[in-house]
Amino acid sequence: MEKFRNKYRIPSTRLQTSDYGWNGSYFVTICTHMRICYFGIIESAVTKTTGLPKNRFGPQTQNLASIIRGYKTGVKKYSYLKTPEFKWQSRFHDHIIRNNTEYERIKKYIINNPANWLNDNFFNS
Repeated sequence: MEKFRNKYRIPSTRLQTSDYGWNGSYFVTICTHMRICYFGIIESAVTKTTGLPKNRFGPQTQNLASIIRGYKTGVKKYSYLKTPEFKWQSRFHDHIIRNNTEYERIKKYIINNPANWLNDNFFNS
């Protein structure tokens, strides 16, 4: 494994053949540190949020990583006022949406995801 400054480097999970500054559609998953539930609860398979910023963005001129960094910074500042111990997981998962079939599959996943949380091994109620 490659080292940088005598420490192991974690390889990038980004698609090396893609420029994340290109205009496109991305599915991004961001988790809180230790997956602690700060933003709301699931009741009857419906997400009840606590008034956080929307998760859709208008046109951007920066790459995906800088958009996510800005989002995480904004939410952290907002959350810190109510919950000073709030933290994000350091990385995020992304998927480039390449066609309408993938878009529809991901859209269905997002809609149905809250109903599946109670069966999720990583979900702490």
